[in-house]
Amino acid sequence: MNNKYVFILSADNDVSVDKVISWIKYYNVYDVVRINTNDKIRFIDITIANDGIKFNIIINDHLKISSKDIYSYWYRRGEIKYAPIQYFGKLYDNIDIGANINKYYSLEFEHTIEALGKAKRR
Repeated sequence: MNNKYVFILSADNDVSVDKVISWIKYYNVYDVVRINTNDKIRFIDITIANDGIKFNIIINDHLKISSKDIYSYWYRRGEIKYAPIQYFGKLYDNIDIGANINKYYSLEFEHTIEALGKAKRR
């Protein structure tokens, strides 16, 4: 293995994901990290800079991974459960984070539809 990870977010009982993981392991190219809906992710640190976003996380209080080690990510289904995050003295739990992510994607969707509508009228 080359210490690069394929991250897969899925439901616990997703048999299709089991088959994909078996296929990846058969070719022995990348390690696979499967994140199920009951797993907990805790951010150790996050750095936002001109060259991108870098972070370190711990999954289920034992597996530490850096963003530089993630080769690819596949969202199959499910959701990520984040451990509470303290930011400038305020504690954010999974509900706050999930609501903000949903709001972000809703706005992105609206802007995409708006841009496609403008492009179509040209």
